[in-house]
Amino acid sequence: MPTTTYMVGLRVGMLTVIKRVGPKGKSIQWLCRCDCGREHTVLGHNLRNGSTTSCGCQAHPKTHGMTGSRLYQVWASMHARCNSPSYHARKHYAGKKITVCAEWQKFEPFRDWALANGYDDELTLDRKENNKGYEPNNCRFVTHAEQQRNKSNHTMRTHRGRTQPLYRWSEELSLHEATICNRLARGWPVERALSPVRR
Repeated sequence: MPTTTYMVGLRVGMLTVIKRVGPKGKSIQWLCRCDCGREHTVLGHNLRNGSTTSCGCQAHPKTHGMTGSRLYQVWASMHARCNSPSYHARKHYAGKKITVCAEWQKFEPFRDWALANGYDDELTLDRKENNKGYEPNNCRFVTHAEQQRNKSNHTMRTHRGRTQPLYRWSEELSLHEATICNRLARGWPVERALSPVRR
C-alpha cells in the first residue's frame, strides 16, 4: 500500500478514492466511492493499512428474504446432514464423506438452481447417486416415494441372472412388494418368492 498521502484513484477493496476532504484531527480523510454506489469518507491510515475496504455494506449485506421458507430449510438441512456433528444419521453422510459442493455453500446459487430445476414444496431433494455429494449434476427433486426407492439400503435380490432392488422386481413382475417381502420372511427361496401369485 502506498505511503504517500496523495491517493486519488487508489483502489482498496471495494473502495475507489475520489478526493481529499480535509483532516480530522491529525489524520487526513478521503472521500471514496464504494462498488455498491455509495460514497464514504475514510481516514487515510485506514485505507493504507487495509482496515476499511467498503462503505460498510459488506458488514450488513442484503439478505435473500427466504430464511423462513421451505426451500431455505431444504438447503439448511442439506448442510446439516453433511456438516453437523450432532446430526442423527451422520454416518450416512459425513461418515461416508458426502459433501456439499462449493457452489452451494451460499443459499442464493442453490435457490436459483432449484427454481430452474422443478422445485416444488411437495418434492424432496434427492441425490441420483448415493455415493456422490450434493451438486447440480447429481441432484434432482422427486416425490418422497421416489426418494425412498433411491436409498442405498434397499434389499437387493438376484433372479434369473440379474440383481436389482425388490421394488424393481415388484414393478417388472407386477407383484406387490409387500407380497414378495412376506414370502421371503416366511423363508421362501427367491425364485419362488418372485413367481406370480397362484390363483
